[in-house]
Amino acid sequence: MPEINIKFSAVLFAALFLLPDASGLTLSVLIAAAAHEAGHLAAMYIRGVYPTSITVYPFGVDIITGDSLSSYRTDIFIAAAGCAVNLLLAVIFAPFIPVFAMCCVSLAVLNLLPIKSLDGGRILESVLLMCMEEERADAALYTASFIFIVLLWVASIYLLLFAPFNPTLFFFCIYLFAWIFLKKA
Repeated sequence: MPEINIKFSAVLFAALFLLPDASGLTLSVLIAAAAHEAGHLAAMYIRGVYPTSITVYPFGVDIITGDSLSSYRTDIFIAAAGCAVNLLLAVIFAPFIPVFAMCCVSLAVLNLLPIKSLDGGRILESVLLMCMEEERADAALYTASFIFIVLLWVASIYLLLFAPFNPTLFFFCIYLFAWIFLKKA
């Protein structure tokens, strides 16, 4: 059984959005995120990769395994599984709970962006490592990550200025930038 750690900042962040939300949108996002992570865990067990620890952060979950993954194809399968679960749930629940279906699709699309700490980044990294040496793959991944974070950040500013939207995407972009680029420095 893996060690499970839930950061206080994750609980605080969820509470700040969950408590004032009468629409149920925050709860839908949290359930979609839990299903997403369950998809990764199921794929890991299917492939014989077992987690040793799971840490919940405000904008994501870090699953650590005892062994390195057996192949790049396994890593791609595990990374894609969370998004596949979200898309499957979106199809199933769209007629009954469209808000939940929208959250599932949004989470899947966001996670498929080729940004290092997201599933799309893990997929891109595995594909690049199958085709080139690690140094070039790493440089290409950081370049793609930077470009897509900037595009996502521009979209978040547009939504903040011109649409009735909350600042979550804006803060998510800051979090991604800090997690990837400041951690590397």
